[in-house]
This record gives sequence, structure tokens and C-alpha cells, in this order.
Amino acid sequence: MVPQPVCGDGVMEGDEECDGDDFGGLFCSDVNDLFVGGYLYCLDTCQIDVAHCELPICGDDVAEGNEECDGLDMGPTADCTDHGFRCGYTSCDNDTCTIDTSGCFMEVPCDSIDPVILSEWAIGGYVEGGSEYSYVYQSLVDLGDTRTWVIQIELYGDLVPGGLNTDPVTFTEEDLTMNLASTAHLVFLFECMDPDCDPPMKYYSPKAGTLQLTSLEEAPTGVLAGTLDGIEWKQIRVSGETGDASVVECGPCYALSSAWTFDATVNSP
Repeated sequence: MVPQPVCGDGVMEGDEECDGDDFGGLFCSDVNDLFVGGYLYCLDTCQIDVAHCELPICGDDVAEGNEECDGLDMGPTADCTDHGFRCGYTSCDNDTCTIDTSGCFMEVPCDSIDPVILSEWAIGGYVEGGSEYSYVYQSLVDLGDTRTWVIQIELYGDLVPGGLNTDPVTFTEEDLTMNLASTAHLVFLFECMDPDCDPPMKYYSPKAGTLQLTSLEEAPTGVLAGTLDGIEWKQIRVSGETGDASVVECGPCYALSSAWTFDATVNSP
């Protein structure tokens, strides 16, 4: 005859959940994974009582149990990439101890800028025996902060009947991964360490907008003038060896708040 379990003999067996101090090696978290501490108690009926087990406390700055975060403890899924985004930052909703992804995004939003020209100059003219031209325009601009910024426009191309090519140029996101050494129209925004901007600390290249030249004349009395409209500059990195550009995925983006005009006398190189 198989002996029947005896509730109260201190040995958990049969259908007993516990017996005395014998819980079969179980702890509060084994009974319910929401519990983060405390201890089990065995009733006189050899059933487990969880009244002394502890649930996580939202607001104690320790992310545990079913809490995604708690105060400054952001838990194991603190990055925006953990929640399907590419950029931005997360925060903790301290009322619910859940991750707040309102600061995350797939694409970095552009900050609106209205560059004020502090100084500008241009150099350029015909090259290669008069069949091609090369121009560089540069302007030191104020964006309303303490940093040093420069807008630089580089133009390379062939002469067209009647003069230089002033057709409008439209920029797209594909231009962000161009080879700078083989591109005819470059419109950079440089973040610089000093007014000389040599070399630039950060490069920004257009992913949208247009360049419209209104004047492209020869040095020393000619004028290089035009308008940038709808330009959105995205941060890029440039290979010093090949001139290839690549996007800094979560880098800053700056967008002109309105059409921006430039006008400088062309000096000889």
C-alpha cells in the first residue's frame, strides 16, 4: 500500500504545494515571475501563501519584474533601436515605469536656419585651356549660435554656347552618397573650429532643394550670384582617400527657412 502524504510532517510530497519549510526549492519568483522578493509561507493545508512576496515598486529607481524602467534605471531596452527606431532617445514614464519612445524617430528632423552673411568671397574662372570652368564661393554665416559656420558652393563644368552653365540644380538624397571628386555642383554647410574652417569639423550636404545661379562671370570683375531654395543639409562623412561621401545616419539636419541669396565678386585663383 502506497503511503499517503501527511500534511504537517515537514516533507512536501504527493499533491502538497509545501509542507512546513519544505517548498521543493521554490521561491516567490518561481510561483509568479512578477515577484521580485519576499518569501513564501506554507498554510496548515500545505498550500502556498504568497502574501509575503513582493511586487516591484514603481518609483524606487530599480527596474525589476515587469517594469521596463524605473527612474534613471532604463533597464535592458533603453535604446530607440530596441523599439524599432533608428535615432533619438528614450525616457521613462515614472507613473507607469514603461519606456517612453516619443523622443525616437526613423529620420532626424531638420532644424530650421536663417543664415546671416558675415562675409563672402568667390574665386574662379576658365580652366583647361578655356573649355571648362571652376568656381568656389564661400560665406561665413551666423546661424544664431556660438559656433562657426560656412556655406561653400563649388562649381565645375563645361562651357555652353553663349557662356557658362547656369541651369538650376536639384538635389536629392542620392546626392548624399556621391563622390565629391566627380561632382559638378557641391553646396556644403561646414561646421568649423575657427573662421578659416581648415579643415571643416563637420560636413553637411544637401538632400533636397535647388541651386539657381543668376550670374556666373569671370574674374576679376565678374559676379557669382544665385539662390539656394528649400535646401536641407544632412551630415555626411567624407573619405579623405577616395572622396566618397556617406550619410551619418543619426546626424543633425538643417533646413533653410526661406530662399537664401548670395552675391560676390569673383577673384582670380
